[in-house]
Amino acid sequence: MARLNECHQKLNNGVGKCSVPMWMNGLPAGFCDDDAYGEQTEYGKFFYKGYVPALACQGHGGPDKQEPTEQELAIKEEEKQQDIEDNSQFGVGS
Repeated sequence: MARLNECHQKLNNGVGKCSVPMWMNGLPAGFCDDDAYGEQTEYGKFFYKGYVPALACQGHGGPDKQEPTEQELAIKEEEKQQDIEDNSQFGVGS
């Protein structure tokens, strides 16, 4: 069986990969790897009682994609502006 990668255990910019193991002909076949937005919830979109070691997609009981808050959008805009300023100091993008 493959081991969990960081993308199966942690969110990167709010998205990770589903950690539910997949099987084919009784043998391990990797992970679901659909987009996941958090760990399995008790009230997931679909009821799934199987093994979920870390993050779960919606089909395996994970949460729905959440829209970013205004504060998160403002932080991203600040980071974007800072990157533009940093790059302009070095003549990048001119």
